[in-house]
Amino acid sequence: MTALTITVIILTLLLLGAISELGKLKELQKTVDKEQHEQNMEILKLIKENHEIKTMMLQHIEVLKYLCDQDPLLGRVKMPYTGPIGEA
Repeated sequence: MTALTITVIILTLLLLGAISELGKLKELQKTVDKEQHEQNMEILKLIKENHEIKTMMLQHIEVLKYLCDQDPLLGRVKMPYTGPIGEA
C-alpha cells in the first residue's frame, strides 16, 4: 500500500509539472503567433511599397523617354574636332 501511495504522489507531481509546462508552451505559442502576424504584415507592406516603387519608376521612364524625344539637341550629330592635336 505504501509503494502505491508513493507512486500516486510521484505521478501527481509529474502530472502537475507537465500541466505547468503545457501552460508555458501555450504562452510561447501565442507569442510566436503574434510575432509571425507582425512579420506577415511587414512583408505585405514591403510588397505594396515595392509595387508602388516599380510603378513610379515606369512612370519616370516614360517621362524621360518623352523628354528625350522632344529634345532637339539629342538627335544632332556632333562635328568632330579638327583643330591642332599634340602636346602643349
